[in-house]
Amino acid sequence: MILHIDGRHFYEDAKSDFEQWLPKLSKNAIFLFHDTEVRERDSGVWKLFDERSQKYPSFNFHRQHGLGVLVLVGLLPRQSNAPVRQAGSL
Repeated sequence: MILHIDGRHFYEDAKSDFEQWLPKLSKNAIFLFHDTEVRERDSGVWKLFDERSQKYPSFNFHRQHGLGVLVLVGLLPRQSNAPVRQAGSL
């Protein structure tokens, strides 16, 4: 399952979206966060993505406003997520 989150960009709103959807998804879902590179106008998507990237394998496309990919790997063998972690960002 892939979920693209592109709601209100304040940190608390983005966090609420993430937390509301998390229990509804499979353990191998992929979250897409839009605007991970936007730092102005009180946008907090970048902060939430940075925080969650500490827990889950992630990849960030830095082009334009940014697109963050977060992979929930609860059911995957540990070595299966290695390429995602090594990829880093573009």
